[in-house]
Amino acid sequence: MARSPAKFALSAGMVHIDEGADETPFDVHVELLCSCSPYFNSLLSNRTEKHIPSDPIYSSNDDPDVFAELLGWVYSGDTSIDLPSRNRISFLLRLWILAAKYQIVELQNHVIERTLQR
Repeated sequence: MARSPAKFALSAGMVHIDEGADETPFDVHVELLCSCSPYFNSLLSNRTEKHIPSDPIYSSNDDPDVFAELLGWVYSGDTSIDLPSRNRISFLLRLWILAAKYQIVELQNHVIERTLQR
């Protein structure tokens, strides 16, 4: 399913997230992220009352490559995983777990569908 980001979701500002042990930086449209993730929607719930935080949000030691794939899905509604079968299943499992962490059920369902496409 191709996602069509609404205009407001792309014009409301950016949030900076540092992901993983090396704090890999990601800049994400805040409203788009919050519309996909109840976790981030709750974390940034005061974004309408105050300015979007300029300080980075530090995430845990998740794999930045997996987080990048999650963001790819947020923007496009699809994943672009092109790995050998053994690595692909492992990567999809880590993506499913990360989607669960951020409460993105639609992505979890997408990952299951991709896993079954072996």
